[in-house]
Amino acid sequence: MTEHTSGDAKWYFAHVPTTPGVTYDFSNWYRSNVSTYLTAQYQKTDGTYLYQDLALLPPVTDWTQTSVQFTPPSGTISTTIFHLINQVGWLETDTFFLAEN
Repeated sequence: MTEHTSGDAKWYFAHVPTTPGVTYDFSNWYRSNVSTYLTAQYQKTDGTYLYQDLALLPPVTDWTQTSVQFTPPSGTISTTIFHLINQVGWLETDTFFLAEN
């Protein structure tokens, strides 16, 4: 991202079905020159979305693996994870993994 006034830039996958109350593992590799965020986007049964920040990650110039666990809240039918930046900088991502714990 070379300019920033609002919003973010992110990588994410298509929503996948998830079960409320079940713990999931997510991991990926990244490198970035700015702090990045892992944020869950949960789709609820009524079609609305709920967001949960899972991690604030430091800038790293060497490829680094990160991993988090999360549990979708009640009423969730699907989930995706955003790996994002919200400031001028760069982010590269690779090798994503999502599974029930």
